[in-house]
Amino acid sequence: GGWSSRRGSISVATGTATVFLGLFLGLNASGLMLQETFIGDNPYPSDTKSLETGQRFYLQFCEVCHGISGRGDGPLASSLDPPPADLIVHVPLHPDYILFRFAQEGIPGTSMVPLGEKLANEEIWHLVNYIQTLK
Repeated sequence: GGWSSRRGSISVATGTATVFLGLFLGLNASGLMLQETFIGDNPYPSDTKSLETGQRFYLQFCEVCHGISGRGDGPLASSLDPPPADLIVHVPLHPDYILFRFAQEGIPGTSMVPLGEKLANEEIWHLVNYIQTLK
């Protein structure tokens, strides 16, 4: 009968709908994979314990580049290209989950190494709380 018969037109319509559904699902799934995963809000309040923990990790992992005050003037800063960010300027520009991601994954094209290989997520959140207190 071909596509002009009743049976043929139903087959063509079903096949066309299946192709469009497949394309839609495939493109949608690809788009979802390209979107950033939202980590969420910081689950740890900026209390004394959190800030002390964050400061300990800052001094251990961050101070050598960002400096004691966070200005990007640590002992290694002059040897880095690009130089470390001034945290006093940059931290207020980003929400907590972006700061978390920077610390966890590092920043490509810079000397900012991923701390997610060295610190647990909870420890990174405490670090985020601490760097927000730098002035």
